[in-house]
Amino acid sequence: MGLRVLQMSDKLNGFGTPTVFRLTIEALESEYEVYIAATHMEQGEKRLILKSWEEPKSLLKRFIAFLYIKENQKSLYDFMIRNDIELVHLHSYQKDLSPSVLRAIKRYKRKKRIKVVQTLHDYHLICPNNSFYCYSNEIACHDCLEKGAGQVIKNCCDYRGKLFSFLRYLRYLICFKVLKQKEIVDEYIVPSDFSEEMHSRAGIRTHKIYNPVDNFYLPFARGLEEKENRIVFFGRLSPEKNIPLLIYAFSKIAPKEGYILDIVGDGPQRGKLEELVKKLGIVERVVFHGRMVKAELANFVSRCKISVSPSKCYETFGLTIIEAIFLNVIPVVSATGALKEVVERAGFNTTFESDNVESLKRKLEEVIEKYDEEFWILMKNKKSVEETFQEKVYKNRIIELYNTIVKK
Repeated sequence: MGLRVLQMSDKLNGFGTPTVFRLTIEALESEYEVYIAATHMEQGEKRLILKSWEEPKSLLKRFIAFLYIKENQKSLYDFMIRNDIELVHLHSYQKDLSPSVLRAIKRYKRKKRIKVVQTLHDYHLICPNNSFYCYSNEIACHDCLEKGAGQVIKNCCDYRGKLFSFLRYLRYLICFKVLKQKEIVDEYIVPSDFSEEMHSRAGIRTHKIYNPVDNFYLPFARGLEEKENRIVFFGRLSPEKNIPLLIYAFSKIAPKEGYILDIVGDGPQRGKLEELVKKLGIVERVVFHGRMVKAELANFVSRCKISVSPSKCYETFGLTIIEAIFLNVIPVVSATGALKEVVERAGFNTTFESDNVESLKRKLEEVIEKYDEEFWILMKNKKSVEETFQEKVYKNRIIELYNTIVKK
């Protein structure tokens, strides 16, 4: 089967980073002997189930696990020894895991002289809060890039407050000062020019490889005559996604247009968003759907005309943009982070000024007015989009990188 490759991330199931993680595994299983390490997944012969820092019931033990899970260090090292792993591809470990996985990789690398690749789905190498987003002020910022990692404490960037902001700083020190992650990882992958530029500013060399998008969505796409007057947001309902902006902008669109706003997903802001809808008097025009399983989501979103990504944080890619295009849905996105790059790469001029209600309102009205024209632009560009973000292109680029670093 060739190289024995360990794919590791926080989670195997879910949307966003877990989607890219799964597609990477599926793409490479025919080329390599692939092993998987993650939390919350079914047991399997080539799988290692790691513990999440959130599992302990005691708050003190949970805080300790946030910084270090000794059990994961031992089980991961033993798993790599037992299976004679030759290359590790690390995805995300900052959400559910802890720096202990780096200690295991470092120890194993010293023994076996393996190669390590990491896909940077966030900005944790530069920003202890991972996202260049300060939750206490609800703004995108890159103070850590310019003034140092300690800004995460000063600005109280973690959404859980001062204690977790301090813990994030401690974890950052463990990763980069104690364990020296930059010496453990041989090559970094980023999914966009924007992410590449931000890491370059910190002196980190990366390889840009666009994320793959699941071809699963393509058969669900609907034609023009099947579309309904619906605008959709699908994703996590959290502050950085800036969904209140979308609700305010939608409330300013005349009811005569006959559009419904659909909000698909769940998260900590759902209650506040529902209250905002009531306050604005648009309850009959906004529908909260909660979480949907993959097929249900694809089937529903494909009925909509417009998808909106109003995020005000620096997204590293924007997977929902391409998923929307695969479903024949016009993407309208905030001109921030990689969102602008991805939508323009797909051939659209459907961005609006970040965090600007009037700008989003005008862009929505423009797309509504010229919808048929925008739809045919989508159909014209779709084949090119599919070719750019298809799994085969991603697979070939990953294999090329693996071959290059293994030969070094």
